[in-house]
Amino acid sequence: MKIKITSSDLLKNVPLDPDWYEAVFVKMETAPSKDRKSTNFVVHIQIDKDGRVIEHLFNSKAMGFMQPFVDALILGPNEHSDANCDLEFDDETCKGKKLKVHTFIDTYMNRPSTKIDGFSHIETDTSPAF
Repeated sequence: MKIKITSSDLLKNVPLDPDWYEAVFVKMETAPSKDRKSTNFVVHIQIDKDGRVIEHLFNSKAMGFMQPFVDALILGPNEHSDANCDLEFDDETCKGKKLKVHTFIDTYMNRPSTKIDGFSHIETDTSPAF
C-alpha cells in the first residue's frame, strides 16, 4: 500500500505563529453537520508563506459569521457590507482571489493546530498599531 502525504498535510502538524498572513481562497465544499440538521461550508485557504491549506467552517444556521470572509473577497480595502442588505457570494468567481487571514493556535486532544479567526481584504493594513 502506498500512502501519499503532501507537504500541506505535514505542515498541519507545525503550528503557524498567530498573525495576519496573505493567502488565497482555494475552494469551498459543503458537508452535513454532525446532527444533519444544517450544512457546513468548508472553506479551503492556502497560506502564501508556506503553502499550507487551512480549512475553516461556516454553518448554515449562522450565515452572518461568513460576512468578514465574503467582504475580504468581494469588497475593497477597509470596506464592509451593510448589515441591512443581502449579501451574495459565488465561490466559483472568487477562487484564486487573495485575502489576508488571521491565525491562532488551537489545541485538540493535546495537539496544536493552526486555525483562522479573522479575514481581511488583501490591501488592508493589518500591521500592529504602536
